[in-house]
Amino acid sequence: MTIKTFAELATPDERSQRFSSMGFSPGYLLTPESAAAHIQRTVDVTLDLAVPMTMRDSYRRVCSTHLYGLFDYELFTVAGDLALLNLHQAFAERLVDHYGGVIPLVNQAGKEKPIIASAYEAVNAALKGGKSRSGSSTSRYAGP
Repeated sequence: MTIKTFAELATPDERSQRFSSMGFSPGYLLTPESAAAHIQRTVDVTLDLAVPMTMRDSYRRVCSTHLYGLFDYELFTVAGDLALLNLHQAFAERLVDHYGGVIPLVNQAGKEKPIIASAYEAVNAALKGGKSRSGSSTSRYAGP
């Protein structure tokens, strides 16, 4: 890895300066200020007050990673991957609450086999037929 100077690290990646609200512009280069403003507008979203702090923190992390794409174009891909992980996190955080701790699953034979869990980690472990990361036993899913 080549060690860069601070000035090099603070220089926008030219590839990032080729995107505007009109999309990719191979023949046009935004100024660093315009590129920064455009990139910030793409993640300027107000989250509903009902969104838990854990998800707000995760969203902020995605936004920060996306913003640093101005300096390293590959970070846009990292931000996209991180956003998908955050969708998984949101699903996991809401699943158990949504079903009141009893997640109704139906096996291939059509028989309901609910998973009783107080946290998503227990659901995940039950579906995998193992134990949670903490090593505690969980309810097993008596699947197909």
